[in-house]
Amino acid sequence: MPAAAILPVKRFGAAKQRLSDDVPADFRAALAESMVGDVLDALSAATEIALTVVVSGAFDAPPGEHVVVVADQLDAGQSPAALAGMERAAALGYETAVLVPGDCPLLDPAELDSLVLEASRQDLVIVPDRHGTGTNALALDPRGPFQPSFGPGSPGTGPPACSPDGPVRSDWR
Repeated sequence: MPAAAILPVKRFGAAKQRLSDDVPADFRAALAESMVGDVLDALSAATEIALTVVVSGAFDAPPGEHVVVVADQLDAGQSPAALAGMERAAALGYETAVLVPGDCPLLDPAELDSLVLEASRQDLVIVPDRHGTGTNALALDPRGPFQPSFGPGSPGTGPPACSPDGPVRSDWR
C-alpha cells in the first residue's frame, strides 16, 4: 500500500531563525518557501507516496495535488506537528507514513520510494542527518505508539524495542 508523507512546515516568516544575524527576514522566508516547494516536488514525484499531509499555518489551501493541509494554529514545533500529521494519515487509513522536514531541497524521489519499501519490512526506519545528531526522516506506521522526535539528539529517541531487533537506522544521509 502506498504511503502518506508528513510534512511539518513552519510559517515562512518564522523559519530559518539561525540565519537571522546574516540574512534579512524576507530572504529567509523566501528561502524556506523555496525549499518547501522543492520537497513538495520530490514527494509528488515519488511513486510510493500517495498523499502528502502538510501540517502548517503557512497555507490556506493545499499547495498541490494529492496534498491535504492540517492547520497548525499552535506552532508548537516540528515534533507535535509531525504527530498531528500522523494522526491525519492514520485517520485516512494509511499504514505507512514518511515524516520529512521541509528543508531538504535535494530530496530524491527514488530514495523516498526505497524508504517506503524498507518501511514495509520494518516497524521503524530512522534516517539520521549527516552529522548523526538529528533526524532527517522517519518511516513508520502512523497508527503506532511511536512519538516522533526531531532536533539535536533525536536519533534513537524512539521506544527501546520498536521491533524484535530494535529500531532500524538507515545509512541514507
